[in-house]
Amino acid sequence: MPNKRIHFGLQQATIGGSVVRGAQSVGFDISPDFLDVVNYGQEDLLRIFEDKSSGSFTVQRFLYPGFSALWGSSIDALPIGVGGLTESNVGIVYSGGDGFTASYSLIDSIEYNFSSDGFFTESVTFSSENISSSSGFSATSESGEVCRRANFTSVTLPTEVSSAAVSDGATGYLITSASISASIGYGEITSYGNKPQGSVTNKFKHLELPIEVESSVTVVIQNSVIPAMDRFENWISGGVPNKALSFVTCGKTFSVGSKNFLSGISLSGGDASGGNVEATFTYRNKHGDFTIT
Repeated sequence: MPNKRIHFGLQQATIGGSVVRGAQSVGFDISPDFLDVVNYGQEDLLRIFEDKSSGSFTVQRFLYPGFSALWGSSIDALPIGVGGLTESNVGIVYSGGDGFTASYSLIDSIEYNFSSDGFFTESVTFSSENISSSSGFSATSESGEVCRRANFTSVTLPTEVSSAAVSDGATGYLITSASISASIGYGEITSYGNKPQGSVTNKFKHLELPIEVESSVTVVIQNSVIPAMDRFENWISGGVPNKALSFVTCGKTFSVGSKNFLSGISLSGGDASGGNVEATFTYRNKHGDFTIT
């Protein structure tokens, strides 16, 4: 019996014409949007019109020493004015040279994950209203190192984390994982009878503020050090978020500034089988503070 398996191997992803080094996966989703036209008192639709359909690409890759972020280096530096949004052309190539191109794409979300038992990753999601099939591409080969826990060199953590964490000879604290993420929303000034397309697709869109950045760090905690509710009072009583976080890895410093507030604590482990107790501290800032230098 012949092999019936169909395989579309991801061969390459490009952003702005540059190859995404270390790309591992691409999630692709198109969401058509339709507008129904009905007559009152009747069951059947008169018409169905396509409204503003869009698609999204989520590109995930391994980080490597000295990498350049796929989205830039500072959320705070993204344009906020009408017609001035940061646009990218995203290209996806599958085996055989066929794929898709998403023109005039906007950044929807950014996420970094640093795990002690795997590779460090960067995931960026782009959305576009101008997606077309493409062909005739040829992929380029690549080589080099990828970042793992050995590349996690130092951290700056709030007091409640550093005082609870078990000491470690490398970073000073026994960290099992950390993450940083941000979601970016857009508003639009619409005009009746007008559907911008092509190069003017995003002309009447603007960033929705504030941009929220979420960070988390999971540490193995010391004996009898259980985070209590009083940890939240240090910013609630004063009303001013004042927690600083930063991670140094892959030759870069990931900083979410000093205006973060503690938004949650969760515990795991420490069960009857004898596993270590771990605490995950989650922080947020509503100032768009996130830079990579």
